[in-house]
Amino acid sequence: MQQLTSRLRQNEMERKELEAMRREWTSGVTHDLKTPLSYIQGYSTMLLSEDHHWTEEESKTFLTIMQEKALHMQQLINDLNESFQFENGAVQLDKKQTDIIPFLRELVDDAQYQPSVGKSLLHFQSDKETLVYRYDEHVLRRALTNFLMNAVIHNPAGTEITLSVQCDTELTITITDNGIGMTAEEQKKLFERYYRGTSTDTPIGGTGLGMAIAKQLIVAHRGTIQVQSSPGKGTTINISLPLE
Repeated sequence: MQQLTSRLRQNEMERKELEAMRREWTSGVTHDLKTPLSYIQGYSTMLLSEDHHWTEEESKTFLTIMQEKALHMQQLINDLNESFQFENGAVQLDKKQTDIIPFLRELVDDAQYQPSVGKSLLHFQSDKETLVYRYDEHVLRRALTNFLMNAVIHNPAGTEITLSVQCDTELTITITDNGIGMTAEEQKKLFERYYRGTSTDTPIGGTGLGMAIAKQLIVAHRGTIQVQSSPGKGTTINISLPLE
């Protein structure tokens, strides 16, 4: 009876903690959507104003900012949509057998040139030149990009981030950074839905669903994830995928 009472009390505490995180997350996502929307509204109003004639360069600058903010809103909405799809069991993998090495190399190269990466340095390493593997390219790209960008967003400029590949009894994809690291509590919450991570001075916002979605995408490939980190000593994420 004591064990049952203790378990019920623990469940209630976890429920209250989740509800608090959900409320904070809802408030945060509302803010995240309002902020880019305010930019779009502001600059579109300026462009449509008859009181001022903007130069072609000024108009292009305004339109570029509007496009960036619209893409950011689209990413937020995509996160919400994918989360709901997982809840309803609607995500289906479309696996194809192709060489995964050039895919991963290209993924790292694409991430390096994203504006939010700034001065961070992304590297790719592999112990094999080719490796034919059966996977869903879109799904795996989504998951690994989330891991890479999470390392960028939550670390200072100049952080080195390396995606490496090894293959023995299983396919192992490791993402390592030499950034600020995480506490044990932060590691525990890393893949929880609605957890938005530590505060940073970066202007990039998120839903708090990205890492939870990334983990679900890896699990959908029958993979597992292990995280090793400590404050001031960087973070290593090991993703193990079975060989089929």
